[in-house]
Order: sequence, then structure tokens, then C-alpha cells
Amino acid sequence: MEFSEKELEDLIFKGLEQDFERLSDQGFPVPVNPTFYRQVKLGDYGIVDILGIGRDEKTDKLEIYLYELKRDSIGAAQIPQVTKYMGGILNWLGDKYTIDEDYFIYGILMAPIFESFLSWFIDPRITFYSVGFDAFEGLVFTKHSYSAYTDHECNTVKIKIPEIANEVSSEGITEGITEGITEGEDAKKE
Repeated sequence: MEFSEKELEDLIFKGLEQDFERLSDQGFPVPVNPTFYRQVKLGDYGIVDILGIGRDEKTDKLEIYLYELKRDSIGAAQIPQVTKYMGGILNWLGDKYTIDEDYFIYGILMAPIFESFLSWFIDPRITFYSVGFDAFEGLVFTKHSYSAYTDHECNTVKIKIPEIANEVSSEGITEGITEGITEGEDAKKE
């Protein structure tokens, strides 16, 4: 089932207004105690499709979720757009709050298709979700998190890798390299 970006935004926002917990159960990321806004203008930084703001009662920190929706696919090409929005929020809150101390910002990119690429080096505050439709569940969200090229396999590598041995003494932790070992062999300290 195909949706335009506006139709996808309409469905998600309506779901958030009616029952954000149900959408969360279907994989949609939400801040603690959220309030959601739509088409939020961030001046020169652009317009965020959906913005979720919550405050964690335990830590008293703000949680700000920026949702950027795409009709077809998401991938590396959309990272500058969401980081620009994150910069706008940082600029907006910068005089009043300290990031990581008083608030967290998360950039969330969503589309029906996730284009694979090396995503391990992306800041963990930027996440990727594919959006699907299930006849019984409705919209279903799948988080994509990889630590390698997402469309490649490494298979079996036949090399010995040296291990780092940590020895604890009264002076603290010292590190030494041990030779690569196979099962049953004792490690030799250098």
C-alpha cells in the first residue's frame, strides 16, 4: 500500500492524537509524557513534519523527537536535513538549556523503504525507521540499526586476532597484548 508523504503524516499524526501508546506498541518511538506538533516552522532551519516533546519526571529532562517523513525511501541523503532541524532546536533552546544536561534531541527519519549504507558512524541520536502497513495492526514501524555495511556480509575470516588482557593491580588497570589463541591454548603474556 503506497501513501503520499502528506497521507503518511496524516495517518501518523491522527494515531498520535488518538492513542500514542498504541503507535508506540507498533514500534513508533515516542518521548516520555509526549505532546505532538505538526509542521513546526524552525525559521531558516526549515519545517519539521512532526515534533514530539516530553519531560521525563524522574530526570526532569526534556526529550525532543524530530520526525522527518519521506514518501519513498530514507538513507544517508536525508541526514543533513534532520541534522539541520536538530541544529534549529539546539539554537532555539541554547540560551535557556544545556544539551545532554537539560534535554535530549533525537532525529528520526521514516519512510516505507530504508536504503542500506554504513550507518554505524551516525550519531546514535539519529535513527531510521521503515513504515509498513499490516492489515490487522495498521501502521507498523521497524527500527534499522546496523554496525556495518547493511547490504554486505563478512562470512568467515581466518586470522588470529591479538586480545587485550587487562590486569588489575593495586596501581590500577594495566593493559597488555596477548597472542591470538585458539580454543584449548593458554594465552602467552608479552
